[in-house]
Amino acid sequence: MDLFLVRHAIAHQRDLNRWPDDGRRPLTSEGKQSFRQAARGLRRLVDPPVLVFCSPLTRARQTARILERRAGWPAARVTPLLAEGAGWAELRLLRADQESVAFVGHEPHLSDLCAALLAGKTMARIEFRKGTVARLAIEPDDDRATLRALWPPATLRAVGGSRG
Repeated sequence: MDLFLVRHAIAHQRDLNRWPDDGRRPLTSEGKQSFRQAARGLRRLVDPPVLVFCSPLTRARQTARILERRAGWPAARVTPLLAEGAGWAELRLLRADQESVAFVGHEPHLSDLCAALLAGKTMARIEFRKGTVARLAIEPDDDRATLRALWPPATLRAVGGSRG
């Protein structure tokens, strides 16, 4: 199974006056534009996953929607597990034995999950800048992963070209 881990694109800074509920904090205009270009690059690099799950937080849902529109990924199914930082034991139940699944979420949960799948613990550090996408391969009866790719947003934008 291929597992794609996607950190949400660049969002506004925390501001309790504008967004008393931080879960409603959206992507910036620049974040949307930059990630549209990155999503086009991702479309050139990989086939879309069969299932996409995202956190219920606005910025993750907006990022998943860009992946749907620009990368041709399926519409995301919202799950609170990705906002709560669930581990692989809980998240693996979502995959429904599909050949490829994507999770769109937040830090530090994504890097912790990635490290745990690669090293069996969270002692490894993987940098997930906003808009980063990791591709892991997981064998069906194994909870260990192989890192197949780690694309920072600048690389995806370069592959995606400069079209708006």
